[in-house]
Amino acid sequence: MNPLTRVVSALVALFLTTSWAHITTTSAATPDVLGYTGVVGAKAKGLPLSCGGKYNPEAPVAFHATLPCGSKITLLNPQTGAQVILPVVNNNVMFTAEDGRVADISPAAARQLGLDDQADEAAQVVLRQGASVMAIAPAQALPAPAARKLNQRDFKTLTNTLLGECASCGQLGMVAVAQIIQNRLDSAFGGASSIHAVVHQPKQFSYLQLNPSLKGMAGARPEAEHTARLFMQGRLSGEALAVQYRVGPNAMFYYAFNIMKTPKWGRSAKLQMVVMPQKLENELGHRFYAHRLAANTQIASR
Repeated sequence: MNPLTRVVSALVALFLTTSWAHITTTSAATPDVLGYTGVVGAKAKGLPLSCGGKYNPEAPVAFHATLPCGSKITLLNPQTGAQVILPVVNNNVMFTAEDGRVADISPAAARQLGLDDQADEAAQVVLRQGASVMAIAPAQALPAPAARKLNQRDFKTLTNTLLGECASCGQLGMVAVAQIIQNRLDSAFGGASSIHAVVHQPKQFSYLQLNPSLKGMAGARPEAEHTARLFMQGRLSGEALAVQYRVGPNAMFYYAFNIMKTPKWGRSAKLQMVVMPQKLENELGHRFYAHRLAANTQIASR
């Protein structure tokens, strides 16, 4: 072998070795993940995005918990092989890793993936960080995420609260109530450490005093149970998920029961301040008074 041939062979070998090492390193660092995606419905239109601008449901975009703004992700529908590459426009999300959720997406992105953008339950997808094509066969072999286990006492309490507070206003109103309860739990409302403890704080949920037996509400129980399960497992999608984003992590509802027995400053806040735009509040059928508090504000109910 002449010197020139040896040099060319060495360069080719070096290139192949380096390229393969790069590919395997990249693959190991960011493996494809099978999980769930929720569609952020049209009721969230205009939602301020953490990356700047406002949410446009007709733009194919993604929400992701950890990737920086402007990152690209590839999503694949493992049932059909349809794929879409999306920019991350929001990383202030309404889910955690234990939900098995990999991203939330717009209705426009859902349609490109062949997913039902009106369904209220999140769909399975495969996520790859970066913009590249995936093969469908490996996607089908990925382990499915486990469902989050439900605390049965909290599940029963949340179901009854959604039924008692919002049997007549449907799933969207139920989701808003559930998110408010979760917000209270996240901020240790009155020292509460569970959904059950939040709900049983004094003077907060009128049904506990007015109709604790939930008489006449049996017809709405299946919807309340379904909504409570999706909410607690982080599987909401569609307009229900849009409402969850609109309510947001800082919204704290205060209910009207015994409102005149509360201190004057409390009455004023409850009666005069509404956390959500009036139009959306009317659409959801809320009959609640609300007060927006910053996450670091001391929360008081008396």
